[in-house]
Amino acid sequence: MSDKTKILTELIKLLEPLLPDERQRAVNSALTFIGDIHLPGQPSPAGAEAKTPSTDETMTNAHPKVKAWMEKNGITNDVLLQVFHIGLDDEVGLICAVPGKGMREQTLQVYLLTGLSNFIKNGDSRFDDTQAREWCKDAGCYDAPNHTKSIKEKGNEFTGDKQKGWTLTAPGLKRVAGLVKEIANASDI
Repeated sequence: MSDKTKILTELIKLLEPLLPDERQRAVNSALTFIGDIHLPGQPSPAGAEAKTPSTDETMTNAHPKVKAWMEKNGITNDVLLQVFHIGLDDEVGLICAVPGKGMREQTLQVYLLTGLSNFIKNGDSRFDDTQAREWCKDAGCYDAPNHTKSIKEKGNEFTGDKQKGWTLTAPGLKRVAGLVKEIANASDI
């Protein structure tokens, strides 16, 4: 079986349980994510131009706080999509390598990105320690014996604790904006 046939088979398996409109949204989201606007060989929707989204566009359905943060920090939807996968169900997942000079720095970066993912999802920068630890494990920077010590070096970028959860502060939101730009710039190389 060719690679293209395998991909098509897997795609059909993924789309089959969805309703027709959900299938269309999933395919359109995937095409947008990889930089295509519509299916090749298909006419563009009436009134739509075949162009890539403007880099000054922000997420149209984003929470007003998120839109304000994006505008203030010069973050576009395209930049966010270099760092996160934003799913149809508003689930936000980390899809990038996490920069940092060591596991301690990467751990703090993951915590900032976890807070940002929740902020993107619902305008609330609170996040759960369990989620952040899972993302640290996924990113390969979870160092169980030193994890708590790493978090103590957070400075003023997020506040809270393991039991009650964490909240990104204004300095944390500013710092993570720079981090997102750094990741997006590195992926453009």
